[in-house]
Amino acid sequence: MSDATKLGPIARSDALPGFRRLLLNLPLFREVFGELVQFRLVLDASVVQKELRWRVRARRDPTARSGLHEAIDSGTIVALAPEVLKKEIEQHIDEIAQYGGVSVSRVREEWLAFQSRLFFYDPGSARHLIEPCVDPNDLPYEVVRDQLGAQAIYTRDAHFEQMQVPAITVDLDLTLRDYARASSIQVAVKLGSGLTAMFSFNVLVAVVKGIAELSRRVPTVVKLAVGLVLLLALMNRRCREAIATFLQSTNTQFNEIKSPLTATLAAMASQYTAAEKTASKTLAEIQSHVPPRTKRTALVSARTICLTHKEPLSIPEIERRMRNEGYVSTSRNFGAYLRRLLREDKCFVEVSVGFWTLRRPRTEGTT
Repeated sequence: MSDATKLGPIARSDALPGFRRLLLNLPLFREVFGELVQFRLVLDASVVQKELRWRVRARRDPTARSGLHEAIDSGTIVALAPEVLKKEIEQHIDEIAQYGGVSVSRVREEWLAFQSRLFFYDPGSARHLIEPCVDPNDLPYEVVRDQLGAQAIYTRDAHFEQMQVPAITVDLDLTLRDYARASSIQVAVKLGSGLTAMFSFNVLVAVVKGIAELSRRVPTVVKLAVGLVLLLALMNRRCREAIATFLQSTNTQFNEIKSPLTATLAAMASQYTAAEKTASKTLAEIQSHVPPRTKRTALVSARTICLTHKEPLSIPEIERRMRNEGYVSTSRNFGAYLRRLLREDKCFVEVSVGFWTLRRPRTEGTT
């Protein structure tokens, strides 16, 4: 298989976020192509430390990405974290620098680059304690999971399982990456085939309409004259031989290009089949470890949407995104109900008339 027929370098997993936005804005595409599975996970400090250790010691190519990094960039993982994660990592900066044999500033540089891909949320003071609470430092992670409706905490810390909270303690980085890559190939082929089919159909319709319109405008006398000329041409032996020679030449030229075209299409079909098998296998493995999504309240859904979008959103836009995520409401005036919820919850702030976002956490030194 030549490099020209390989879909991997073309259909990169980085394109998946753009396709997700397409599905959000064009619901018809969702009906045709289906949903792209996405996992909302809270990243524990142990997972982040593992990422930083790999970056400063094992990575040779500065542009290389870990499985976790690529899974986040593809949107397969929506990575959530409490604000206290920043303090926890800061406490281990020196240790990570010694492990990697690099400077502290290098570790901080890598940490800043990675944390830009995380969505930090300040859960405030916990309104309840989880029994048994083995390590109080773990509590903010569970509160974030609860308040944002995340499926689980991604961790290497066994304490979360002892606390009986949803946690993933196995390494799924490469599995999540492979699922993202396989999904990107599936999307590229489906999208390309769909657009090609739409284009071909539109062209066919235009041609038929053009012929019909031309035929309608041509006078009957001209139609009869053209028909008579064609009939006389077919009755002439030399004309028939010339037509036959032309058709035979055209068929030969088509066969010359058909062989490589067929080979290319066969190679692409083979890659699509392999990607479909990989996507199915990796998704099954991921779902065997990740708890299924539970029904989220309107407030939880609104929090996650405002957090991950970052820019202020209007009430109608928040409602639209909630419904696209599957939220169902029986309220006659859901917009008014949602506005009341946001006003009553201390996490939200109306930055301008009708536009809402999450309240930013206080930074050290502010009053």
